[in-house]
Amino acid sequence: MASGDEWVQPLNEADLLRWLLPEKGKSWLLAIEGNDVGCAHVTGPTEHPCIWLWLDQALWNTADEFACLKNVFNNPE
Repeated sequence: MASGDEWVQPLNEADLLRWLLPEKGKSWLLAIEGNDVGCAHVTGPTEHPCIWLWLDQALWNTADEFACLKNVFNNPE
């Protein structure tokens, strides 16, 4: 963040950040070959989970994106 943008930090923390974060659940850092590529957050009951997936845009529509999602589904705990 540039020094001229410090004024927005309280707004981010108090107002905007809550819109980006999903409801309570479990979160995981996703990595491929030791490189962090995103994170996943799972909420809801085991029989009907809701998965929030944030990945590096370079992984969108690739086999690695599918592998990350599959790994989250296979490890809900």
